[in-house]
Parts: sequence; C-alpha cells; structure tokens
Amino acid sequence: MKTNSISHKDVIDRFVSYGENNFETTSVNNHSDNKSKEQLGVLRLIYAFRFSGHLRAKLDPLNRPRHHATPSFEISEFGLSEADLDKAFGMGSYQAPNCKTLRELLASLEKTYCGSLGAEYMQIPNVEERKWIQHRIETMSLEPQNSPEYKKWLLQRLTAAEVFEKFLHNKYVGQKRFSLEGSDTLIPLLNVLIEHSGNHLMKRICLGMAHRGRLNVLINIMGKLAEKLFQEFDGDLDLSKNQTGDVKYHQGFSSDIKTSRNDIHLALMFNPSHLELVNPVIEGYTRYHQEKIGDEEGQKILPVLIHGDAAFSGQGIVMETLNMSQSRGYTTKESDWFYYK
Repeated sequence: MKTNSISHKDVIDRFVSYGENNFETTSVNNHSDNKSKEQLGVLRLIYAFRFSGHLRAKLDPLNRPRHHATPSFEISEFGLSEADLDKAFGMGSYQAPNCKTLRELLASLEKTYCGSLGAEYMQIPNVEERKWIQHRIETMSLEPQNSPEYKKWLLQRLTAAEVFEKFLHNKYVGQKRFSLEGSDTLIPLLNVLIEHSGNHLMKRICLGMAHRGRLNVLINIMGKLAEKLFQEFDGDLDLSKNQTGDVKYHQGFSSDIKTSRNDIHLALMFNPSHLELVNPVIEGYTRYHQEKIGDEEGQKILPVLIHGDAAFSGQGIVMETLNMSQSRGYTTKESDWFYYK
C-alpha cells in the first residue's frame, strides 16, 4: 500500500506560511481592528443591560442591601475605556433617542433598565414577542409625560385602595382578611385595563382571582355597595342551612362599567377555592361567550386572571391552563395574567 510521504508537520508549516504571506497586517488594519473591537464592546454592553439590567433596578424605596449579586457594567469589561466615552458608536438595535456617544448611551441604558422599573424579558423564546417588549421599554422616553390631572387621579385610586384596607383592619380587628396591602397598584391597573378595553370596543371582561385583594376589587372596581360588605363582616352572610365558610371571599359579582367609548360588562367569577381552579373556569366561560357572539379573533371578550406569583410555579393548574391555552379546542386567543407578591 502506498504511504503518504508528507508529514503532518509539513502541512502545518505550509498553512502558517500561506497565512504570513497573504494576510500581512498594517497599521491601518490594526486601527480598523481596534475600532471593530470597540464597536463590538458597545453592542455587548447593550446586550448585557437588556439581559441583566433588572438586577440593578431601584425597586426598594428603603434602599436596603441586596441579597443577590448585581452586575457592575464596568466598561472595561467590554474592552472599552474612559477615552472612548465621547466617541460616537453605532447603537445597533437600541432604540432610545439621543444616543450618539458612549457616555450618552450609558446614561440612557442606566435610566431605561436600572431605574424604578425592572424588565426581565430576554429569556422569551418568541423573537417577535421579545422585540415588542424591547421596543416598548426602550422608547418609553418618547411617550408624552402624564398630565397633573392623571397623576392626581392615580393618587386618588391608590388612596382609595389603601384607605379601604386600613378601615377593615381597624374596624374588624382579629377577623381573617386577605388584604391587598403591598399590591395597591392593582386597582389603578384594572382601571386602566378597563378603559383601554373600552377604547377597543370590547363587550365583556371575565375576571378571575384568588382571595387576596378580592374585597378591594369588589368595592373599588366592581362597584359593590360597602354596606353590603360590612354586613357580611358582621356575620349577616344570608346563608341557607347548607352553606358555610368565608363566603365573602368566594362570591362573584358583575356590573356594567362606563368607559369613554362604550359600556363593558365586568364579571368576577365565583371562586370556591383558595387555589387556582378558577383559571380554567374563566377560560371556559370566556370561550362560551366568544362562540355565542361569533368572536373568532378574541377581540370582544377578554379573560383576566389575577393571582399570587407563588401560585405560578407552585400549583399545577396554572401551568396546565397555560399549556391548554393555545390548543384549538380551548384557546381564547388572548388572556391577561397579573401576578402580585
């Protein structure tokens, strides 16, 4: 058998020689390489803020020590230096305005991703959904500032939620309560959701939630009479002989809410359990009304599910509902999920 007389070392030497003779570097190329490395560092910096900027977000008004490591985002980690701060770089897909130099970019990234709002979204596998969130976050500075009237309205809604919980705490000492305290922003959030739904000419919102904050929603969103609720706290639950339990936290309610464009029927489903069994009930109830009016695109009936964040990973019914949500026989096209701690 004929053997190959060329050794492996000879082959390596030939490749090295070819590279040395055909790819000689010059000072121009070195400058270009440095510029490319700096540009790459800028893009890596942007990606780093998008991926883990929420870990440095200022979410604690007391500014207590963090229990987790936070990224430093030192520019030296990305091959950049102080001398590069006033240089102009390409910003890639970063969409915030007025970012021409590295210094302006750093200030913008810090404000966008490490301010009082944390956004963790880079793990989303759907590119279209990820880009939508990214666009909304990075262009927030382009949106008009809220008017003084809107800020006063927001304060009024937060105050109504807080005062209601404090009243129940002082009036009914020792009674079992599932308070909304700490998540008071749910009330103005639902107000905004209802108004936006009305602007899109929706007809019905199907609302499902666990116990926490339920009474606050009944009073400040649904319009239930406070006198009726106080009667229930005083023991007048209007029960039949076969009924028992903390009924005020299980009962449903419905009302018509006026918005600037049309009226919306808001239905809070009965929830006979402390768990999340109401979730598939809401999806089925929504699907029924969609089929009833021929809403094939899910543009007229909106399901809204509200529960504590621990239930998302701790109760299988939540994940099972999500898994079924895109199947042909069960989908409602759109659902809003809200979590509170």
